[in-house]
Amino acid sequence: MEQYPIKIYLAGPDVFRPDAKEYGRILCQLCKKHGAVGLYPLDSELQEISGQTIYEANRDLIDQSDAVVANLNPFRGPSADAGTIWEVGYACGKSLIVVGYTEEIRTYAERATETTQNQPEGWTIESFGLTDNLMIPCSLDNLVKTVEEAIVEAVRLVKFY
Repeated sequence: MEQYPIKIYLAGPDVFRPDAKEYGRILCQLCKKHGAVGLYPLDSELQEISGQTIYEANRDLIDQSDAVVANLNPFRGPSADAGTIWEVGYACGKSLIVVGYTEEIRTYAERATETTQNQPEGWTIESFGLTDNLMIPCSLDNLVKTVEEAIVEAVRLVKFY
């Protein structure tokens, strides 16, 4: 009996890297190494490039996936990339396995207090010792340090469930 290939959507701001397509190939090779098929946002062939078509293509890739591996390293501020956070939330809403990774060891509160510009005076910053706003790490099936660890964990969890 042939086993259905595990499909992992590779979420993160990596699509903005100067070598984004090549890096996506590397991520997909890591998935293959661990028995999965990587679905990378830049792999979609779009007839028209617009915000709407990119959104729909990425959402469709998540819909095809068994799991999401999300790069949750801080991006352009103290928190993870906003688009990646949306993808994590969407995947959670679909009851997919979601594994995040970040090399950042400081807490969200530590990073957020370093960024004082645009913070309303007197407002608090949550301080639960987590890597990001509590809604992000608390929604994950696991949080690890590297992309390869995240892929291995996603494959393991999909097979377990």
